Amino acid sequence: MKRVAFCVLLLCVSVLHAANPRWVAGSQWTNVGKAMTWYRNDVQYFVDIGPLSSAVNHDAAVSLVDAAASVWNLNALPFTLKNGGSLAEDVSSINVYTGSSGLIWPTDVSSSSYTSKQIAVVLDADGSITDALLGSGASEPSNCRTNGVTESVDLFIQPGKIAHARIVVNGRCSGAAAEQQLQLQYQLMRAFGRVLGIGWSQLNDNVFTGSPAPTYAQQMHWPIMHPMDIICGPYTYQCLPQPFTLREDDIAAMWLLYADSTTSLAASNMMSINGNIYSSGVHPLSGVNLTVTRYQRWGSYGVDGFQSVSNVTGFNMSFDRGNPVTGASGDTQGIYGPIVGDVGSSFNFGAIPLSTGTYITLASEPVNPLYKGAYAVGPYQMGSPTPSGSAISISNGAYGPGANVFVSYIVPNAASECSTAQDGTESAPGAIPAGGTWSSRLCGVGHSSWMGFAVKAGRTATVEVTATDENGNASSTKAMPLIGMWHGSDATGTLPGLAAQTVAFNGARTGMSQLRASFTATENVRFVITDARGDGRPDYTYRARVLYADSVSPTRLSSSGGTVVITGTGFALGNTVTIGGLAANVVSISATSIRVVAPALTSSGAKNVTVTDLSTGGTTTMTGAITYGGVSSDVLAMTSQPAATVAVGAPSLLALQLKDGNGAAVRNGEIAVSASAGSVVVGACNLARCTLVTDANGVAQTYITPSAAGAITVNAVSSGGSAVQASFTATAASRAVTLLRPTEYVAAGSGATFTPAADVTVNGAAAAGTSVLWTASTSRAGFTSSVSTANAGGMSSIATTGALRDGEAATVQACAWTTVCGTQNLIAVAAANLRAAVVSGDAQSRSATDSLNNVALRVLDTSGNPVAGATVAVYQAVSGWQPACTTGRCATAPVYGTATSSTISDDDGLVTVSPLQYANTAAVTKITASVGTQGAITVTLVKTP
Repeated sequence: MKRVAFCVLLLCVSVLHAANPRWVAGSQWTNVGKAMTWYRNDVQYFVDIGPLSSAVNHDAAVSLVDAAASVWNLNALPFTLKNGGSLAEDVSSINVYTGSSGLIWPTDVSSSSYTSKQIAVVLDADGSITDALLGSGASEPSNCRTNGVTESVDLFIQPGKIAHARIVVNGRCSGAAAEQQLQLQYQLMRAFGRVLGIGWSQLNDNVFTGSPAPTYAQQMHWPIMHPMDIICGPYTYQCLPQPFTLREDDIAAMWLLYADSTTSLAASNMMSINGNIYSSGVHPLSGVNLTVTRYQRWGSYGVDGFQSVSNVTGFNMSFDRGNPVTGASGDTQGIYGPIVGDVGSSFNFGAIPLSTGTYITLASEPVNPLYKGAYAVGPYQMGSPTPSGSAISISNGAYGPGANVFVSYIVPNAASECSTAQDGTESAPGAIPAGGTWSSRLCGVGHSSWMGFAVKAGRTATVEVTATDENGNASSTKAMPLIGMWHGSDATGTLPGLAAQTVAFNGARTGMSQLRASFTATENVRFVITDARGDGRPDYTYRARVLYADSVSPTRLSSSGGTVVITGTGFALGNTVTIGGLAANVVSISATSIRVVAPALTSSGAKNVTVTDLSTGGTTTMTGAITYGGVSSDVLAMTSQPAATVAVGAPSLLALQLKDGNGAAVRNGEIAVSASAGSVVVGACNLARCTLVTDANGVAQTYITPSAAGAITVNAVSSGGSAVQASFTATAASRAVTLLRPTEYVAAGSGATFTPAADVTVNGAAAAGTSVLWTASTSRAGFTSSVSTANAGGMSSIATTGALRDGEAATVQACAWTTVCGTQNLIAVAAANLRAAVVSGDAQSRSATDSLNNVALRVLDTSGNPVAGATVAVYQAVSGWQPACTTGRCATAPVYGTATSSTISDDDGLVTVSPLQYANTAAVTKITASVGTQGAITVTLVKTP
């Protein structure tokens, strides 16, 4: 809601503030909050006695200085700037030298002589003083546009007044050409304006930007005290008409600085406007450039085609209030306004030239982002924030000479919410959300957001803060976030003891500030989010994230890697993980957890785990969080071993447990098992030597089968070197035929293929080449052959295509050496009892450039038993990927293609489906598999852009 209050007072002006004063008195001055002007109204300047250059003698140089200074003498004001005579010497590098605290000047050039010589004008004939002030080479003629004249004010006195200044004219910028002297006169005129306390103004800024093309009238109302010259040739004074004539805004600035009780707005045909600009909720809106345009409601004058005067809201506030990250205000002189209080809404047009019956339009515009630092317009040296809400345009009148108008205006649609309830304090920081991301604002003068979280030693974290505008978009023209972090034990009120980001927007994204911190102790840390300007506004909103990996499980891996889970906060889709410097395969990710498959590594030892957000550059590292292989402090124990006597071919359980030096179970520890005496088969690998991997309890088990009679010694050695041993005697050989699946479930009906298999051993060793005779209790078992031969591993199998009836039970018998037999039971499963389940490969989400993995399905009966020989029909459809649709009618994704196929489950009930997919295409593949009359399952796989 827009609200405007006008109050018109027909009064003489008694005390006025400058529109855009260069300096405002800080709290150490009696005139706190007021524009700083000269301590006397008859300021004099004194010119050194030497020449400006070989082309410009002393008298010519004095005339140039007099011409530049004279424009600031206005008849209606009780202020004069006059030539007081000469300095006592020719100021040069002979009598100016560098001391421990800067340049040492002759006495009458130094600030100690302010009562007799207020302004010293130094004619730097050879440029040596310019070089001493600005750096070697600064006086070069190529730098004359910026270094032709150098001004400085070096003394302020109570009650908050300017007392002394120096102006150095670079003689190397003068010469035989008249244009060179005119350029220096133009620069001197602007330098005098600066030492008088006039700040830069933004008015008719299209003269500077060129868009739209400026008119002559706009050029004539572009302030002499504009921040940056336009360049149209070698001499910038030639770029504007009547370059040595003050504009209305310059005259108004002098009025606003030096008018007193003896001056009359009415007598000079002027008026004034002052007031405040707010958002709803009465929050100040500072840094808004306000302009005044005059118009008449009748007659032939119409609306002026130019802006007349300007002022920036908050012109008398401090731009450097200090903050917890950078410390106290750097304004040690107290010349940039008070650092307490809130005057960010104030504006003041102290002197507006007008004609009787003039109407005015008060309008707003952003400050040009180029105008910052030494060229700042208004209080924000770091650059003004963009205005919040609708542009201001207030028209009213008619006003006559001497009118003094007060305006209080609430900007429509401006940000007004100022709640910071979730922010903690330095002594009681708020807790970061579990997911590590949140949004808030820096509202209220000097407000900072304090948060904290627990960290572990050997960890790093990245804190990211992105400034946002009223629409939630990232912005570098609103808040300027700084971030600092402290140890939990650090005293309050101190500078950051852990890490600090003292410059805003160092991140990889627009509006982002980023702090990286490393932790050497397990503790609770606190951190602050603050604004570099410190004024605090409702539109200083931000998004924050803490990216921190806290722990990983398991902490031990074998050399082949394996699945691990990283827990922490601030994780996001697209984050990558490296372990030991190699990429890990990210399986799934949430804000607090990442599941990855760790890579295989050839080197053992502790490895770093790093999570990286490629989109922001944020990282978090856990140093030495995962150990590959063993360590020397590991302890291996044998919890079960073969009996003293074991028959050849008879398997015996060998159970081992691995613990670390603290007695905790070692997961994923590697243990090598082999026989140093005798011959055995290690069942886990079906080899004489095998490496076992411990489970979550540190346990590894296998069966040891002696393959020959005699004394046997089995050794188990961890990768860290801990070893145990078991000894026993193997006796007598035996033959055996063992069906791999004592009971097999087969799909009923014709065409059900399955493969009975038997393990044929002699003394527990593979009986390679042995013939096996297969028989069945019914011809419906469908043997294709009655004899098979054991392979090198002792395995013998036979392919069948059965036709068993629903629920039918049958037996298969495998016999070797005629009398050594094994039996398998067959159970036929009706079509109505077949079901499908996913084994692996579901929930895949990959980028468009990657390939989808195969999907493994298993056919089961209603009791969960795997079913062999079942025909599985597979239908696949690929449609276009679309972002989530949350509201309204959702568009139908285009279908790229379909496919139909069928396959038959193997003896473990497994079928493998290769997903239908298109290279480099973001799409959704839906796989529907059906079996029997009741079994169906659908899997959705995604390839994102």
